[in-house]
Amino acid sequence: MIMGDYIMSTDAYYLNKTTDAKLKMTRKNGKCATCVNVIGISILAILVVIGVSAMTAVLTVRLMETNKLELNTSEENKEHSNKRNFGRNNTNETTETNGSVSDNTEEVAQGEKGNVGENGPQGIRGPTGKKGEHGEKGTKGNKGPTGDIGQKGQMGEHGPVGNKGPNGDIGEIGHKGQMGEMGSAGKKGNMGEKGEKGLTGEKGQLGVNGPNGKKGSIGDKGQRGDKGPFGDKGENGDRGQTGNQGPVGEKGSIGDKGQRGDNGIAGRKGGNGNFGVKGSVGDKGVIGDKGPTGDKGPTGESGNKGAIGEKGLKGSPGEAGKVPVVVFRARNVGPDSDLSNTIIKFPNVAINYGSGYDTSTGKFTAPQAGIYLFILQICLEDTHNVLMTLRANNNKIGVLNEKNSHDDGPCTSTSAVTVLSKGDSVWVYCDSASAGDSVWNAGENGNSFSGVLLHTGTL
Repeated sequence: MIMGDYIMSTDAYYLNKTTDAKLKMTRKNGKCATCVNVIGISILAILVVIGVSAMTAVLTVRLMETNKLELNTSEENKEHSNKRNFGRNNTNETTETNGSVSDNTEEVAQGEKGNVGENGPQGIRGPTGKKGEHGEKGTKGNKGPTGDIGQKGQMGEHGPVGNKGPNGDIGEIGHKGQMGEMGSAGKKGNMGEKGEKGLTGEKGQLGVNGPNGKKGSIGDKGQRGDKGPFGDKGENGDRGQTGNQGPVGEKGSIGDKGQRGDNGIAGRKGGNGNFGVKGSVGDKGVIGDKGPTGDKGPTGESGNKGAIGEKGLKGSPGEAGKVPVVVFRARNVGPDSDLSNTIIKFPNVAINYGSGYDTSTGKFTAPQAGIYLFILQICLEDTHNVLMTLRANNNKIGVLNEKNSHDDGPCTSTSAVTVLSKGDSVWVYCDSASAGDSVWNAGENGNSFSGVLLHTGTL
């Protein structure tokens, strides 16, 4: 009985193991099929050939696994059959030896269940049984943990541009917006082409004469006009009757000298006349009395006003006005020692048009208002220093500051341009100088003070 239970338990063990193996194989095959189906569905449209190759490989693997399973099953069946035979032989031997016991089995009380023996060796795998019926659907397992988020796939290719959709309905007109801020002024446009000259309009009617204006001030004397043409010679009037000779009047007093009349027209040069016979000197006649003044004749009627004459031609330009010449140049310095805080005088005058420079004062007085240029040149003795300024009405308009460390050192100069009114003065003033002979007179081109009028008039 114990051996039978062992055999049955062994059969159940191998049957369960075989069933588990089949279930595992089925699950494994199912998982593989699912993977293949997923792969096939994913890339069916792109890689059909690869999908077919993958299916072929899977089928090949299944055939190999099936053959291996059948081989294992046959070996297990052989091993199981040997174990059965071994159990039956032992049972028969036990029955023969203990026949009385077997015959009296019903009378003997059942013994306690023995301990489970050790697992026997693996039996021969039996033949594959028929496919069992589908078991009941198991309960839904717990939800597994969420898997890690997969990496982002590569961006697919851009799809083709879709067809243009139909135009939408026209919306309602919106409310008028507020006026925006005034924009900045645009750039000035290019000048347009010059238009064609318009037609000359008709001459307007002569306007009504306006009232006489106030008498203006006497204008400047105009330029003398061109000499007019000679008029036609008038007809000689009838010769009047010769009147009686009046008495000689008394000699009148000498009248005021009259204004010089215009030069008369030069007459043609007459031919040389014949020398007449020298007459004898006649007796001095008696001076007669002055005759009475005749009555004033009646005033004639005024003539009609003549028509306005045509405008005369513009006269030639007059001669340009002459700018008065004002220029001076004075040379050498005298005295040439102890010059500090003194007006420097230049006794030798080379040019003095306009008589503006005075050697006794060392000052130039402007005879004419205008713009003047002044130049000062000073030559220093060796190892001497001077500070001089050009002054106009005691205002500094130029500075000369020189320090000499050479023998009879170089000459230096300064200049200034200023506006003067008539009567303004300009001079050279020594603010400071070394003791002794500070300057040396280097001939005509040495120490000098010059000035010239550049432009007349006031600004």
